[in-house]
Amino acid sequence: AFEFVHVFLERDGHDVEVYSSDIDHTIYQARLLYERARSLLYRDKTDDAIEVVSEAIGSDPSFALAYNLRGRCQKTKERWDLALTDFVRATELDPEFGEAYRNVGNALYYLNRTDEMIPTFSRAIELMPESALAINNRGFAYQRLEKWELALADHARAIELDPNYAEAHSDKAVALKSLGREEEADEHERIATELKRKGQDTSAKKLFY
Repeated sequence: AFEFVHVFLERDGHDVEVYSSDIDHTIYQARLLYERARSLLYRDKTDDAIEVVSEAIGSDPSFALAYNLRGRCQKTKERWDLALTDFVRATELDPEFGEAYRNVGNALYYLNRTDEMIPTFSRAIELMPESALAINNRGFAYQRLEKWELALADHARAIELDPNYAEAHSDKAVALKSLGREEEADEHERIATELKRKGQDTSAKKLFY
């Protein structure tokens, strides 16, 4: 008799049921450790999450998701150099991993490596063209560069994709104010405040990535 084991593949969002005899148990162990580390990070046990996800990487050094998760843990600790190293490794292992590129862009932003962050966010958007989060992140990076029209375009696109994304409305308000469009800016600030007040803001759902 064969034993079935459920393995959740986060990258494509499907549950896959396979025979235990077909599983590389080293990789399966890495997956179990990864899921445990994700749970620990959800519960704000970041140091424990780093320890466990590092075990997952030790079990499977080619596990791009694990490097991305450890980078997220380091980001929580504001250890941006360490976070960047892990995010970059995730993109090297999986060049189609859009979320890892977005995380690279964020780390570059906080490290003030401004020349590199826009191309990195643009690569993330190429891979995830419907990601309001990635597009809004690039808009925020354009703000750092004081490229207000480009920032405005990205924030507007993010809102088009997700009208309840309060942070995008707030960011758009900043760009509009910088362009002297005060009334429009005030309207987007109002929308952001109202979304939060009514509990309709989708920003919080985008924070754990």
